[in-house]
Amino acid sequence: MLEEEDILTDDERHLVRLLQCYGSFTQKEMANSLGLEERTIRRMVRRIRLKGIPIASGDDGYFMAKNLDELRHTINRLYSQNRKHVDLAFALENCFKEGTQQ
Repeated sequence: MLEEEDILTDDERHLVRLLQCYGSFTQKEMANSLGLEERTIRRMVRRIRLKGIPIASGDDGYFMAKNLDELRHTINRLYSQNRKHVDLAFALENCFKEGTQQ
């Protein structure tokens, strides 16, 4: 199994260490701390999660989950966002079907 240091970029490793050392960070706080844009932070968090590092999120920002219960809220939110995106995709597919065009 790869060690965390072997699979993360330097910026990703720094982000994870911030969360491990200081608890939770908002996207804005993290962007300011790392000198990056908020969009870049979102993308980094996504890549880190895909690498199996359990970053959760809540009202106070991102944090390192210590167990599955702490991740459940994030997991449920991600599933909910996915359902909303699917609904939007279906609505867009119907935009130019006969009788629905504005």
